[in-house]
Formats: sequence, structure tokens, C-alpha cells
Amino acid sequence: MGVYYLGRPGALSSFAYPLRGYEPGVEDFGATVHKLIGGGAAVDQGIRPTRTWKFSWSYLTLTERSYLRALFLGHLGPPPFTLIDPNCDNYLTRNQASGGNALGNTTGFAVLAGTESLSTSTSVVYQGTTSIKHSLPATVTQGILRLVASSSADRSYIAWPQPEQVTFWARLHGQTTLRARVAIQFLDVNAAVLSTATSTYTALSTSAWSRFTVTATPPAGTVYIEPRVQVDPTSVSTATAMYLGGARLDIGGDDATDAPGDGVPLVAIVDMASKVQFAGYRDMEATLVDVSDLV
Repeated sequence: MGVYYLGRPGALSSFAYPLRGYEPGVEDFGATVHKLIGGGAAVDQGIRPTRTWKFSWSYLTLTERSYLRALFLGHLGPPPFTLIDPNCDNYLTRNQASGGNALGNTTGFAVLAGTESLSTSTSVVYQGTTSIKHSLPATVTQGILRLVASSSADRSYIAWPQPEQVTFWARLHGQTTLRARVAIQFLDVNAAVLSTATSTYTALSTSAWSRFTVTATPPAGTVYIEPRVQVDPTSVSTATAMYLGGARLDIGGDDATDAPGDGVPLVAIVDMASKVQFAGYRDMEATLVDVSDLV
């Protein structure tokens, strides 16, 4: 069934599982349709949807409800707070999960070495109309593609104490000997590396997409994680390019299904109500609003 977490990075706390039938992040792009004088229509909308969660609980004890009320009333400081929803399909951002399709650029991706570069490609595509192209020189010194938080609105890398799985699909272009693997770096509160989990290096194909996946449990002290794709430098002999798509970060379990990115939202509790059932126990309702674009 999974565990819900809410709080600040490094201080996430679990809270009671809500009643069945709750609304898990109602999405709204805020679209506006404009009719054009010459016929047809134009649509304006935000680049990411705003989301709202409406939770309900029955018979919460003082311990169970006190943490939620403390967040709501500011006893633990002002929002925003990080929400980890175990029913999320993909904790990466929309652009990362779609291989650049959502924004049409490389937002959320980065390389380590200056002689390597990133771009989007429309000629070799995993899904949709775009993939991420990682161009490599003949002599590779790093060969590492990072999934990074592009801004405070895209904090995809908050760790939680359960097995985490990272999946990528990759394909080669330009030569036939390149090998790659997927990795998860586990970082402490200061972003220092605690450990790294990796899959095995596997040769890529020029005619088909290969799936890479690794699952690992964060070690003690982990606050952030960073998904990576690593090229084996010894396998590169000429300048080439690797194409990537179908990225996914989820709670452990080998599920090969692609899923749109939801990201890890920053939320504020905007209302809360309770009803006393009998001494010591209350029913409660709360509304959480995604404020990621506002911070």
C-alpha cells in the first residue's frame, strides 16, 4: 500500500494513509481558449499543471493528527513541504520522463565534461517527437549524463527510506561498441556522495532501444539522490552520440511500463477540518496545494 511522507528534505515524516477514494493530485493547466478572427482557436496554458490533493482520515489518534496540524499551523516553520505520494507513477519531472518532449529542450539534464554536449533530437526518437542526445568525443573523460533539479520547482531527488528504482531507455548512433549503465548516487544533506548503486555495463544497439534499470535502498543519512547514465569510456573509439528516453524514478519493483513524470511536489496545506468521534479520536480532512511554481 505504500507510505506517505511529508516535511522538509532530511526531516520527512510519514503520516496516516488517507481513506480510499481520495483525489490524488487533481491536475489543471489553467488553459484559456481564444477564438481567432480569421477562424480557428489558440490555447494558452502553463508549462506544468497545478495540483491539489484532498485527503480524509477517520479516527486519528493525537499522535497521528498532531504532525499534520503542526505543519498546517506553522509549528514546524512555513511551507512549502515536500510530499512523497506512494501512488505516484514516476517521480521525475515531465521533461525528464518524456525525453525532452514536454518542454522541447534539455531542462533537467546535464553532463559533467565540457567536451560533451546535450541537445534534443527529432531523428532518433524513443517516444513522441523528441529524445535527449548526448554527444560524446572520441576520447571520453567522464561520459556521465545527470538528471538534475533545474530549479526549486523541480525537486525530483528527495530520498525516502524505501527501495528506489531508476530506469532509462537508450540507443546508440555513430558506432557499435559503446557500453552504458544506469546509476543512483545517494547524497547527504550537504550533497556529499554516500554511495552509488549501478547496473552492469551493457552494449547499446544502433537499431533498437535498450532498457537499463537499477534498484537500491538509500543508506542511512541519505537526503537526496541523483539518477545518472554512465558511459564506459573504454568502449568509445570515435565521436558518437547516445539517445535517451523513457526515464523513470519510482519505488522499488521491476516494472518496465513507461509513465509520465509527476515530479516530487512542494506543497502547502491550505485548509484543515476535524470532527470529534469520541475522546482522543478525530476524523480529519485536509487540502494540499502544489506551490512548486511559486518558490
